[in-house]
Amino acid sequence: MKLKPLTYFIFFLALVSCTLNAEQEASLSDSTTRYLESRKNGAVLAFVSLHHPEVVRFYKEKGDSVFLKKFTVQKEDYYLDDPSIRETKKNGNTIHVLYVAKTINSEWGTSDGGKIREFVAVSENNGRNWFYIDKSDYVNKSIARNMKRLIDLKD
Repeated sequence: MKLKPLTYFIFFLALVSCTLNAEQEASLSDSTTRYLESRKNGAVLAFVSLHHPEVVRFYKEKGDSVFLKKFTVQKEDYYLDDPSIRETKKNGNTIHVLYVAKTINSEWGTSDGGKIREFVAVSENNGRNWFYIDKSDYVNKSIARNMKRLIDLKD
C-alpha cells in the first residue's frame, strides 16, 4: 500500500523534471515563497518588487491611487494557501508557470468558501529570476504589450 504514494511522487517528479531543471525549480520555489510571504505579511515593497516590471510600470503610470489600490493587499486577498502548478510553458529563455491557490481571508485561517486565485510566474532569463503577474493582468493585453503570453488563459 505504501508503494502507491511513492509511485505518484515519482511520476510527479518525472513530470516536473521534464519541464524545469533542479536549479530552475529551486529558484521558482524560493521566489514563490517570498511572493506569498510578502503578500501574507503586507510587505508592500517586497510585494511590488516581485511583480513583473511591466505590470508595476503600467499601474505606476495610472497614478498613485491606482498603484496603491493594486499593490495594497486587501483583506479578501490576505493569504494564498496550497499553491500548485497548473501549467508550465517554455520558449527559449522565457518560462511561464501558472499557479492556482486557495484564498484564505484572515490571519486566523478563515476560508472564504474555496475562492481560487490564479497567478503566473514569469522568468525571462531561463529560470534564474522570477516575477509574478495576477491572472487578470496576464490576460490584459494592454499590460506588458511586448510580452508574449505563453499560457492561453481566458479572463
